[in-house]
Formats: sequence, C-alpha cells, structure tokens
Amino acid sequence: MLFMRKDHQETIPFIERLLSCHLIRRKDIELTHQTGATSQITGLYGIDEEALADLDGASLQSLNLDQYLGLIFAMLQSERHLQRLLHLAIRRGDDLVSAHVSMP
Repeated sequence: MLFMRKDHQETIPFIERLLSCHLIRRKDIELTHQTGATSQITGLYGIDEEALADLDGASLQSLNLDQYLGLIFAMLQSERHLQRLLHLAIRRGDDLVSAHVSMP
C-alpha cells in the first residue's frame, strides 16, 4: 500500500505539469463491428503531439530536467501500441472491421 501511495504522490505533480503545458488531450476510439454496429471507448487521455512539438526549448529542457520527458515519450509509445493492437484485431477478422481514434 505504501508503494501505491508513493506512486500516486509522484503522479499528481506529473499530471499537473502536463496540464499546465496543455499536453493532455482526450482521445476516444470508435469501433465498427462486422454487423455494422459501432461502440465507443471514451474517457481515455493521451499526449497532444502537436502541443508537444510547439513547446519552446526552455519548456522541453525543464520537462527533461524534471525527468518528465521520458515519461511523455513512454506514453506516446503506449498509444502507438494501442493502435497496433487495434490494427491486429482488425486483421484477425473476428468481429472488428475498423477502429478510429479521435481527439474531440
């Protein structure tokens, strides 16, 4: 339990920093099934890559010095893995026909 509390205490400043830099954006996934029915996965949040690319050098250096830049890139990699898993599920052909990730 102490381990979880320590992680939570470290997560809060990280998220607050991402919010202050406008780097967090909501992401929704719409799945289309073979029947034509669609389903939504909502409540996901990820890194806004455009906002990250627009940061100035001082902001990036500050994120790096606070050891947040590596975590940001890990989050981006995780998002790419999710997209790959969706693509593999579509190729497998069980029920999923398409998946679209949007940032409303």
